[in-house]
Amino acid sequence: EIVIPLLTGIVAKSNDLYTINRYYDMLIGMIAKKMHAADSKAKIEARRIEELTLELKYKESSIMKFFKRSEIKMIKRKIQIKNRKIEKYNAIAENYKALLDYTKRIAERDKDTLNQKKF
Repeated sequence: EIVIPLLTGIVAKSNDLYTINRYYDMLIGMIAKKMHAADSKAKIEARRIEELTLELKYKESSIMKFFKRSEIKMIKRKIQIKNRKIEKYNAIAENYKALLDYTKRIAERDKDTLNQKKF
């Protein structure tokens, strides 16, 4: 829904093919940057889950685990929260990936159409 107005705006704002290409590259770069940012946030959360899992195993294997029940529950809750964050970041990254693919597909289709009209 957003790709067509973006590409239309790029064409309307541009005076020549060089500026169209420049704006298109900027658009693709922005989308890719946001996609990679979401991916890296998901990886950071995954690393934190690994750390929490190790801490949880340590606390659960302790002889005094009956006294640490509240800490164990808190760690499990943190792991659940981080899993939801990872799902959210992965969904965001997938949305940006789909937007990037669709934008490239439309641009390639229009580029092919322009090349066919020249001949």
